[in-house]
Amino acid sequence: MESELSHLKSYLYRNPNFMNIYEEAVKNSLDAGADKIDIIIKKKKKISDAELTIIDNGTGFNQSSFNRFSVLGKKADIEHKGLGRVVYLMYYGEVKISSTYQFNGEWLKRDINFTDDFNPKSAPDLYKEEKSSQQISRTELMYKRLIHQKIHDSKFIDVHYVRSFLFAKFLSEFYTLKQKGKDVVITIRDEQEGEDDLVSNDVKLSSTDFPTFDTRDIDLSGKELFDIANPKTKILYKIENDYSPINSYEQSIITAISVDGRSFEVNIIDLLPPGFRVIFLLHSEEKIFKSKPDRSGLDIDNDKLKKIEEIFKSYIINMVEEKIPEIKSENKKTIREINKKYPFLIGYLESTGVTLYRKDRLIDDAHTKYNKDKKALLDLQNLSDSQFDNALKISSRVLTEYILHRETVIRKIDILQKNGENDETLLHNVIIPQKDVYVDAEIELQRNNIWLFDDKFMSFSTVLSEQSIKQLFKSLDDEREGNDDRPDISIVFSKNGDSEQTKSADVVIIELKGQSPHKNDLPIIVKQIVDRAKVLSEEYPSKINRVWYYGVLGLSDSLKRDLYGSDRYHKMFSSDEYWYGQETFIPDYEKDPSQANRIQVDFFLLSYKALIDDAKSRNSTFLNLLRENITHND
Repeated sequence: MESELSHLKSYLYRNPNFMNIYEEAVKNSLDAGADKIDIIIKKKKKISDAELTIIDNGTGFNQSSFNRFSVLGKKADIEHKGLGRVVYLMYYGEVKISSTYQFNGEWLKRDINFTDDFNPKSAPDLYKEEKSSQQISRTELMYKRLIHQKIHDSKFIDVHYVRSFLFAKFLSEFYTLKQKGKDVVITIRDEQEGEDDLVSNDVKLSSTDFPTFDTRDIDLSGKELFDIANPKTKILYKIENDYSPINSYEQSIITAISVDGRSFEVNIIDLLPPGFRVIFLLHSEEKIFKSKPDRSGLDIDNDKLKKIEEIFKSYIINMVEEKIPEIKSENKKTIREINKKYPFLIGYLESTGVTLYRKDRLIDDAHTKYNKDKKALLDLQNLSDSQFDNALKISSRVLTEYILHRETVIRKIDILQKNGENDETLLHNVIIPQKDVYVDAEIELQRNNIWLFDDKFMSFSTVLSEQSIKQLFKSLDDEREGNDDRPDISIVFSKNGDSEQTKSADVVIIELKGQSPHKNDLPIIVKQIVDRAKVLSEEYPSKINRVWYYGVLGLSDSLKRDLYGSDRYHKMFSSDEYWYGQETFIPDYEKDPSQANRIQVDFFLLSYKALIDDAKSRNSTFLNLLRENITHND
């Protein structure tokens, strides 16, 4: 070949694709006037050993064709680059070509061994025409010795995938052939080497498989896109509502631009309702589109291509809305569902208007934009008036996101409760993981959920989950030993001030008793609370100002009876059982009875239902308020 082929091929095809082999071979066959093309995929045990044979009944490698083939870049016409066959050698070490054809009433044949060293001028006798005893037009290309570039995916040698690829790639070519009344049949067959015999199957692709297109003119004039002022351009389209794919590789969506008899797909429609197939092909008889030398895309300025795609898309939107109204109604439903579940993303859901929305992708894209806005806000040092207004809006969304996290936590505990899960460890770890410690209002949104009891608990100075009394003393800056008794959850609220009283802390102790009806009666439960209070009594009033005890448990009928029958306990406003009581004790009575120091113990007993439903009610109020605010602002 009159070029340094071995050096040029990697330059011409920097991003080769194995499918280019089928594309170039079929295009060459169609250009040679073939109406019968056979593609034989010879599969071996290893994908890397696969070989191809492509046979057609076109005009063959006559002298004119051979002359063009021998010179890299020699074009037959405006549609051709004279470079396509180079891709063969990106994958195979040699292509054996055998061609029989008729010229001036005589049948001739020519054999070619196409390799990196192919150079007809150096050995012209190797490629000269010879008389043929076979009187039939037939050209065979045998692709041998897969090298360098590998077949990365087994679908590239799957007959169904190859058929689907060729259908999409040659929509424009077959549209023209069908208009001329010419029937072309492509047979794709694989031959799988088995242990004892050869197993094969085949599929066909013919002109009759291609749809009869409707057409619509598209205006690309006056946009300074082409040298031709008013190019005659139209959209070939087909919309089917009873489509059933033959196999998993068959495409239900094809949006493409026709270039040099081939289709170059552009991503405009992503998803359709079941049963629909759409094909939109931007087509011009005036050859206004050109492809790159390696056929990897359109040879056009990116800005111009973007404008063309935008115009193409606008036409498709109108046509899809007209022909498939289901998309618009389904998309509205999807947006409503996302807004309800993720109100903090309201206003970030970008409408494309031409595709059935993929909910997960829509949410991911909106989340990306939302997080970008949050970061931009946090990076600002000083806020202008407009930035301050925007900060308020973003803050509302951040708070809404947090409230939604709370909804998830409530739902999880609710499920555990309804399923009768009595494992205290499961419940404990949802509220706050065992052994966790948080200091100075450190908020771990995914872990620390003590707001379930009361939102003001989130203003803590220390939270201890299943930590010993000894650790609790340390959080109070007291180095005494204490003991190894472990409250389920301890919360310390420090007070800053000058007086000794204001320097002491308030403490909340929470015990989780499981959901089964508690068997102990009221006096025993109260005694347990007072015993725990006595352990902490040595800290009064220097370190601890006051302690509140919460017991979350399943209330038995006898326990409820005791609570309702006593004047010492008061039912709180709640969706279920929620009681408040007080007890007093004298920790130093035995030491100095005359100067006894009475300590008041405040405690609450509540059911899991009260915990869940009350938290749910508070959260719903916040969420509704924030959702309304965000919706109003957007």
